[in-house]
Amino acid sequence: MKVAFFHGFESPAISDKTEYLDKAFGEVYAPEMNYYKPGLFNEVLQEVKKRKIDLLTGSSMGGWFAYCISTLTGIPAILFNPAVHSRPVDPSVQIGGARAKHTVVLGKNDDVIDPEKTIEWFKENGVGSFTYRMESNNHRTPVNVFRKYLSVYEQEQPVRHIKLYEEFINELKIPSGKWVEYDLAKIDDEGMQHIWDMYTTTYAKQGMDLSADDWRELRSKYKATALKDVDRDAEPDAFIIYKPTKWGNKIALLGTNNKREAKSDVVKKLIELVKTRGWFIEASLKMEEILSSSGAPVITDEKMIRDVVGDDKKPEFEEDGYYTRFLSKAGKRIRKRMYGKL
Repeated sequence: MKVAFFHGFESPAISDKTEYLDKAFGEVYAPEMNYYKPGLFNEVLQEVKKRKIDLLTGSSMGGWFAYCISTLTGIPAILFNPAVHSRPVDPSVQIGGARAKHTVVLGKNDDVIDPEKTIEWFKENGVGSFTYRMESNNHRTPVNVFRKYLSVYEQEQPVRHIKLYEEFINELKIPSGKWVEYDLAKIDDEGMQHIWDMYTTTYAKQGMDLSADDWRELRSKYKATALKDVDRDAEPDAFIIYKPTKWGNKIALLGTNNKREAKSDVVKKLIELVKTRGWFIEASLKMEEILSSSGAPVITDEKMIRDVVGDDKKPEFEEDGYYTRFLSKAGKRIRKRMYGKL
């Protein structure tokens, strides 16, 4: 993976962050950023395009540059305390209309770039999708926090098994009888609402808790979805939402519009995926029973489970791969088991 990193205003070009990036990624573009230099933005923009960068990241003023470039290129970005307001200098930049995915990491004790104002700025002016994460640091992002959010890309797995069919994205009209894959960021609002309706219907019927408050949060949290039309009306009847991690593709959500064939197909596809190297799922309730009875491989690596779940969910391990963890949205603990082939 090719990564571009832009340091902050009057920060050194070589730091513990660039040392980490050089060790973790195949190619790193981390130029010295003189924010007083005329034409700096266009210079780094052209270099990003020339190098075919896969991921943008930046801190403070560098986060502002990374965001602006993402709107011109569509490249996803991780932004640390981005100076979208209260900038000490205001170099010339350009903002486009490409809807990239952004992870915005904010220090709750930042007294230079107010994190609450940053969130409000993105809500009012942001182009693309945004996931916000709050850390305990001040304006300077410690390298351990920096690494926390970049490390998931160190061994990012390629998407496999499902053909990309982006020419149908605008109207979400899909070919019938086969699974096709979409980038959630490129599905229009009406299409996302259709997926959201299937999701809420499925989970409400099973008495399960939702992991998002609306389709916008769904799109910001996850990367892609596989869809299938079973009744030849060119509209999806089943979905499987997932996101890439350093351990493989994590299946996060799945559901249907309650049609019998769609329900059968989504279960068959799920079982096929978790028996394929590079895919896994954290399952509970009825889905866990189905996977257990299907002979799907159980993941018992506690280090991997803890890394995927996160220490903030306070996982407590039992026997045979079972564990309980905290559900932040629901405010309760639930028993789960992880299945997949790593």
